[in-house]
Amino acid sequence: MTVIYNIIEFLISFVETYVCYLFLDLMLKKRIHSRKKDFIVLVYSLGVTTFIFWNNQISLFSNFLLVFVIFVIGVSVPLLFITSFPKAITIVGLYYLTISLFDLFFIFLISIIINKNNIGDYLLGNQSIYRCIYICIVKICLIILYLIIKRININYEMFSRFWLFWLIICIVGYIALFYFQQFAIGPLTQILASNWIIFLVVFTMILLLFYMYIKYRDYKEKNMVINIRNDLLEKSYENIQRIYKDNEHVMHDFKNHLAIISNYIERSENSKAL
Repeated sequence: MTVIYNIIEFLISFVETYVCYLFLDLMLKKRIHSRKKDFIVLVYSLGVTTFIFWNNQISLFSNFLLVFVIFVIGVSVPLLFITSFPKAITIVGLYYLTISLFDLFFIFLISIIINKNNIGDYLLGNQSIYRCIYICIVKICLIILYLIIKRININYEMFSRFWLFWLIICIVGYIALFYFQQFAIGPLTQILASNWIIFLVVFTMILLLFYMYIKYRDYKEKNMVINIRNDLLEKSYENIQRIYKDNEHVMHDFKNHLAIISNYIERSENSKAL
């Protein structure tokens, strides 16, 4: 059974790492050719997954591993996408913050449903069939989230422009994460549960407000582009009208000349026509 657990752990870690690059592909412009990029991402994901797997043989729960993986993936991002290292670290950190919050949220729900305080330590700290089922469900939810986000018609590159906001979100989020990890590796007290609910509500409201702001900015930029295009079309039309009017008398004289030549030819007065 240990071999099966290890295979599942390896595959799940690979999916987690690979999906991170898929999210980056949504938000950043590619620096290199698509096929070459896909190969590098595959090799890099396998390397990071191997390191995570080795670390999990020592400890299944490690904040050091989380920080190290964010840094290692962040280093590779500027090589594959057009972005800076601080922005890359911020986006990768935001991705793993989302995963960690997902883990805590599911542990919180399970703890409430089965009324067992130390369920987090049981799911995250021991290799078992229940841990395998749990991490598979969480990663399936992650893939579904990616597919939903991919289908939403949003200018994701605009999100990456506000990386300073996401950096603040990451700092606040990780401080909260390290605090709420108490019920992931220990008992869930009433105070922790209350603080967790308040944090989720406030955090979600901030993200929703920022999402609305992004949509407003995107709508405003699109309207600006449309207005500029309309102004250019209007000016082009006005220029064409002005040119036509300026040459109207020339066209009138040319038409008269053609009529006179036509009359000469009809009367066989070729010398006059010439």
